[in-house]
Amino acid sequence: MEALEYTEENADCFPGHIFRHFRTQGKLIDLRIMTKDEKCVKAHRMILAARFPLIRKAMTSGEGKMVVQWKRFSEDIVEAVINYAYTGSLTISAENATRLYMLAHNLGSGRLVSWCEEFLGPRITLDNVGEIWSIANITLNSGLMEACIPLMSKNFENLCFRRDLLRQTTSEYLEILLENKQPEGVSEETKFRAISEWLEAGFDVCDLEKRAKEFTKIISKIDLTGISPQFLTEFWKLGEGICRITLCRNYFTKDVLLTYGWNKTSGAWTLMSVPHLQPEESINIPVAFHGEAAVSDSRFYVLGSVGTKSSLLSANIRDSSVSTTPVPLDPRCEYCITSENDSIFIFGGHYHGRCLPFCERLDSASGGLTKLPDMPTARHGMSALNIADFGIVVVGGSDRADSNLPLSRDAEMLMKVPTDESGWQWKKLRPMLKERYRPGIACFNRCVVVAGGDSECSVESLSLTSKAQWTRLLGVNTYGPKITSLVAFNNRLILLSSDDSGGDAYEFLHNEGDQSLENYAWKPIFRLGNMMSSRLLVTREKLE
Repeated sequence: MEALEYTEENADCFPGHIFRHFRTQGKLIDLRIMTKDEKCVKAHRMILAARFPLIRKAMTSGEGKMVVQWKRFSEDIVEAVINYAYTGSLTISAENATRLYMLAHNLGSGRLVSWCEEFLGPRITLDNVGEIWSIANITLNSGLMEACIPLMSKNFENLCFRRDLLRQTTSEYLEILLENKQPEGVSEETKFRAISEWLEAGFDVCDLEKRAKEFTKIISKIDLTGISPQFLTEFWKLGEGICRITLCRNYFTKDVLLTYGWNKTSGAWTLMSVPHLQPEESINIPVAFHGEAAVSDSRFYVLGSVGTKSSLLSANIRDSSVSTTPVPLDPRCEYCITSENDSIFIFGGHYHGRCLPFCERLDSASGGLTKLPDMPTARHGMSALNIADFGIVVVGGSDRADSNLPLSRDAEMLMKVPTDESGWQWKKLRPMLKERYRPGIACFNRCVVVAGGDSECSVESLSLTSKAQWTRLLGVNTYGPKITSLVAFNNRLILLSSDDSGGDAYEFLHNEGDQSLENYAWKPIFRLGNMMSSRLLVTREKLE
C-alpha cells in the first residue's frame, strides 16, 4: 500500500520532541482521549492547545487531568494525529487519508488538511471517489470537490445515480457536474434522472425543502427540449423524485382555466376557456348532458344521468374528443365529486328521503366503482377538493334530505392510509364558522378557502399546516341565490358568482400588512355575460 511521510520544514524548532519523551515515559500526562474502539490515547493538553486552534479553549480551561471523547475515530487515527502534534510528521496512506482528513478538519489543522488534499488529489479512483466526494461536500472543501469532478463527469452515468454520492452533493456542485463538457454522449434524459435522484436523496438527509427550492436553478442547466414525450410519460408513472415534490412537479405543468355552464348562444351546456385571463386558449366543447363536473390533466369529466342510468362523459380539452362510459352508480341526487389522476371520487347525496354517507372511487377508463369508507356524516350538497400531498377535503351540505338550505358546518378529509384495510381513512377537521351548501372551495397559500354556499357569499379559511380554527375573511358583496365557485389559478385565487344573468369574477388581492389572508380583499376582474349557472375549473396539464 502506497504511503507518504509528510514533515514540517521547521519541525525541530517546536519543543514537542521533549514532551514526546515525557509522553513515552508517562510523565506529566494530563489528557486522556477515548477512541471509537474504546482505547485510551494519552497526551499533554499544552501540546494539543498549541497545535490545534479549534480545541485550544477546551484544552486550556480548568485544572488537572481531562478526559475527552473522540468516538468517531479509531485509535490508529487518533495516535497518528497526536504523534504529529509532538513531531511535526505524519504518514498518510490510501487506507487512512480520508479519516485523517476528517479529524484534521475537526481540529482546525490547516496543515494536516492540506497534506491530506495533496495526497488524495492524484489518487482519486472509481473505488474511492464516493468517499472523497462525501467528505469534501461535508466540509465544503472546494479544492477536493473540484479534484473529483473530472472523474465523476467522465463516468457520469455510473456515478451520478449512487445514493451515497447524491446524499452529500450540494446544488452548486450538481450544477457543475451537469454543465461539465466532458461527459460525451450523456443524454439530457440521463441528466434529468440524475436531478430527480438527487432530489429523492434529500428524503434521506432531511434537506429536501432546501433542495426543492434550488430545483428551478438546477433544472435550467439541462436542455428540456432534448427529453422525449415518451420518456416523460414513463417517468411520471414512476412517481419518484421530482414527481413526489409538489414544488418541483409544478415546474412541468401548466394551469388551464375553464368555465362550465349553460351557453346562451348555443343553447347547450358547454365547457369553455376563459379568454379574459388566458387569451391564448380557445376551448369550446358542447356537453351532451348536465351533471357534476371535475377536471384532471387534459380531461374534463361530467358525471350525470342519461335517462334512468348514470354515465361519465370524458372530454379531451386539446382535441375536443368526447366519450361516454356507463357507470353502475346507485340512484342519488345532489352528490359531489372531485378527481385525482384517472379516478373520480363520489361523495354523499340523497335518495328517497334519505341522506347517503357513501364514498366511492370511479375508474374513469373502465367505469368500475370501488367502495371506500363512508363519510363520518351522511349528507348532500357538499363540495370536495383534492389537495396534493394532503387528501380530499369535503365541506358543508345538508343532513336533511328534504332541504337544500345550508345546514352543515362539517369539514372532513379523506386520506390515504396504507396501513388501513381499505387504504383510506377519514379525519374530522374543525367545523366551519358558517353552514354552507355547495360552497366554492380552493387551496391557496397552504390554506383551504371556502366561499359562498350561504346568503351573503362570506369567505373563511383553514390552515393546512397548523391546528388553528377557521378564520373569517373578507367576503364578496353579492346577495341572493348564487352558484359560487373558487379556484387557484397560477397562484391567484379567483371566485365566480353566477346565476341566470351571467357570472361575475373576482380576484383575492393583498391590500397591506403581512401576507396573511386576513389582509386580502376581493376585486372585480371580468364578467361572463354569455354563460348561465356556470362554474370555474382549473386543470393542471403535464407539459410533455
